Amino acid sequence: MHDQLSFSDLVETAANLNVQEYERFLIKVNTRRAQKRPDVLSKQETDLLKKIYSPFPLIKKERIAILNAKIWNSTLLENEHQELLQLIEEQENWAVTRMNHLAKLASIQNTDYATLVKQLGIFPATQNG
Repeated sequence: MHDQLSFSDLVETAANLNVQEYERFLIKVNTRRAQKRPDVLSKQETDLLKKIYSPFPLIKKERIAILNAKIWNSTLLENEHQELLQLIEEQENWAVTRMNHLAKLASIQNTDYATLVKQLGIFPATQNG
């Protein structure tokens, strides 16, 4: 017998996941939803979706936050400053690549970027990047 969670139970369960589990959950749900669309996705579309939903590595986001905190309390060392600049550049490159994947998918699906982003539930990088 397959137990079904109520919607509110599902929301509560998702809300209690740690950050890494929650990101994995979102990737899986969004990929599964995309795969279950009535119109079958091409391999190219599926590959683009996987890349789009691949988050910037959590360990790098956490390191950026730690190094930024050191800026505020004036304890950032020069080598840490260089590391922070490198991590910021990596995050910016990830965001640009993601935007390019979104634009390519929008083109394939004959829609515009803004509509696709809304359909996929993609939020600004400040919320999920």
